[in-house]
Formats: sequence, C-alpha cells, structure tokens
Amino acid sequence: MEERKNLLRWIKEHKKILIATGIGIGALILIILGIKNRESVQAAWEMLRRAVKKPNVATSKTIATASATISRTPPLEELTIMEGGTNTLPFEVSRHIRTLPKGQHASPEKVAQALRLNITLMDGQTWVDGYMKGGPAA
Repeated sequence: MEERKNLLRWIKEHKKILIATGIGIGALILIILGIKNRESVQAAWEMLRRAVKKPNVATSKTIATASATISRTPPLEELTIMEGGTNTLPFEVSRHIRTLPKGQHASPEKVAQALRLNITLMDGQTWVDGYMKGGPAA
C-alpha cells in the first residue's frame, strides 16, 4: 500500500515531465511513420489540396446558373406584388390549427379532416390545409 502511495506521489510531482515525454514520443513515432510512408502522405496532401481548391469565377457562375435553374422559387425579377405593395417570393405555409374570431366555428368538413389526422379541435378552432403564399399558387 505504501509503495502505491509513493508511486502516485512521484507521478503527481513529475506530471509535466511525463506529459512532455508522452507528447514527444508520439511526435517521434509520427515523424518516423511519415518518413517511411512519404509517398502516401504526399498523395493524401495533394488529394486534400485539390479538394479544398478555391473555385474560379467561371465555376462560380456555372454553379449560380445551375442553382437558379433547379430552384423552386422564381428569380428575383419575378417578385409578386402583394396587397399593400410589398414584394415577396412565394413560400409554402404548413397545415396548422387556426383560432377563429369569437362567435365563429369550424365547418364539419374541417373538423372531420382534423379527426382523420388524430387532431382534436377546441371550440373556436379550425384546421387549415397547407398552401402557397406570396405568389401564384402552383
């Protein structure tokens, strides 16, 4: 038991030296492996360099053109003017529960539709289907 206490005390006293030695041995092993496998390391660095290579202006324009073609929303020139004079791009509104003004009630069709989705509506609530807003509906 005393030997163990002495060992732990010695480790605590020499903690910095032990850490530095461990890091040094690890670095030495990495250097030796790097020298022995120099060709593989150079090939890996070259592959990383090519992967991180900055795109040139022509590539950036090609990517921008392709993304504009694929995009679901129209380009900025085709903005829709909404009531009130604001320009907005079309976007999808998810289906949701809406609270109705006092005195109004949900239609039986909407109550049945919500129940089919396992949604219970409270008094003064209705179910709203998803829809497009801010532009012509597709």
